[in-house]
This record gives sequence, structure tokens and C-alpha cells, in this order.
Amino acid sequence: MDSTLLGALIGAGAAIAGAIATSTITYFSNKSHDKEKTLSIKKESLYICLEDLKTNIHNNALIFGSMGKDGKPIITKDLDDEYRGIIKNIKMLVNIYFKGLGDEFNSKMDIAIEFYTSYAIHLRQDTRTSPLLITKELLDSVNASYDKSMAAIDDLQNIILKVK
Repeated sequence: MDSTLLGALIGAGAAIAGAIATSTITYFSNKSHDKEKTLSIKKESLYICLEDLKTNIHNNALIFGSMGKDGKPIITKDLDDEYRGIIKNIKMLVNIYFKGLGDEFNSKMDIAIEFYTSYAIHLRQDTRTSPLLITKELLDSVNASYDKSMAAIDDLQNIILKVK
């Protein structure tokens, strides 16, 4: 084998090795970038779901504030369906993409939905069958629960922002 042929084979081998190395590095770099991009999109989706939950609870509080003024029950099926859809989306995102959030997230989520589970849904159901007696104590309790829910949702959003 003469030196020209040997040089050509060595050059071709180096070119192939370089191409393989470059494509391997590019593959792993793109894979990492795609994972970060997907996580960023899902963080945004979860943050928006939490903002939607905040709006839904606020709207429930507004409806609660108007209850009993005209003696008619307030039917809010659309608001209730919206609430269930938001909770479903939050659970889906957390269970698929953010399994590592753990107990802190779950306990804050329980506090966040306390207003709805303790007041909004139950009081609407009660007003359909019997008049609602709104007392100062009840309003104070509702307001405290509302404030706790809003603060918990803010905490949840901060937890999401810290996810790497």
C-alpha cells in the first residue's frame, strides 16, 4: 500500500469519526434542549391553570357575596364544571411532568381548594333547598378561607417558578 492511499484512508477515517462525534454531540444537545423546552411549556401551562383556579375561586366568592339577597338560589353549573376542569388539568400536569413536587405542593393545593370545597359548592347546594342564613361569623369565615386559598395559590405558583 503506497503512502497516498494510506493517507487517503486515514483522512477518510478521521472525517467519519469527526462526523460521528459531531452528530452524537448534536443529538444529546438537542435532546437536552427539547426536554428543557417541554418542561418550560408545561410549567407555563401549570402556572396558567393555577391562575385560572384563582379566578374561579374569586368568581365563586363574588357569587357567594350575592347569595340570599333576592331569596333565589344561584345555579352555577358552568362555574362548577370549569372548577372541575381546572383541577383535572392541574392533577394531570403534576402527575405527568412534576411528580417530584411532593408533599409541600399537595398540602398547599389542599389549602387552595378549601374555599371551594368548604363553602362554595356546599352553600350553593343548601340554597337550592332552604334559605341561606348569612351571618357575620359565616362571612368572616368565608373571607378567611378565601384569603387562605388565594395565598396558597400564590405559594403554588412560586413553587412552580422554582422548578428547574
